[in-house]
Amino acid sequence: MITVHVLLTVLITTHLPKFTDSKIGLRVYQGLDDITSKYPYVVSIQPLRSCTGSLLTANWVLTAAHCCIETAKLIQYGNMSTPLSLSDSTSKVLKRIRHPRYISGKFAPLDIGLMFVSPVAMNKYASISAVDYLTLTGVPVEYAGYGLTFLPKKKTKHVVQKILNSLRSPLQIGEVVISPCTCWFKGFICASPKCSITQLTTPGDSGGPLFMEHKIVGLVTGALDDNFECTDRFFTPISTHLSWINSVINYSRSEK
Repeated sequence: MITVHVLLTVLITTHLPKFTDSKIGLRVYQGLDDITSKYPYVVSIQPLRSCTGSLLTANWVLTAAHCCIETAKLIQYGNMSTPLSLSDSTSKVLKRIRHPRYISGKFAPLDIGLMFVSPVAMNKYASISAVDYLTLTGVPVEYAGYGLTFLPKKKTKHVVQKILNSLRSPLQIGEVVISPCTCWFKGFICASPKCSITQLTTPGDSGGPLFMEHKIVGLVTGALDDNFECTDRFFTPISTHLSWINSVINYSRSEK
């Protein structure tokens, strides 16, 4: 049997892209609680809220490619204060599809995937934007995630307990402004925190949406440690992958 401690280690390390420092990684640190259910279609990928995704339809979840792994068994949505074992707001992951050109651990803007899940009935689902990401510089945006709300530096018993306690916290929302990429990043959306607020993506936020006017323009990919000269927060753009997303979903419909 896999222990909770082993699964937590997986969450903090192997669920993150290898180019991302594990101290920052990929829950929004110092984010705001989504107490008004602003984004009800943002879901947690389980177990242990290892990633975040967005329901595009009753059956399809948009997330990061590195989140589309065998250990991703369920999605949870709605009231997250209910333990996963007792929640009736879950759906089984039936299929995981990564972008065909995604290479695990490779630093490239292809970290995008889709999950086919048991039907989830909602009043509304997430919308994606067709706006060219290259035109968004200077635009204020929001990102959302179910990741950690603190930055674990060591895997102590105290940290493990804090992580377990945080598994029932609500969706976190961070605010950033899209900015020019100051490092070597090409093909990514880069963003900087608004004013002096230090909001970061952390373990569990991977695959979470970047919203502009309630439409998804990107997905949480990563952030670099402040020890690096580069402090860009970077996201996989959606506009360059619209055809792939539509082809996967439409092909599935044609098979029925």
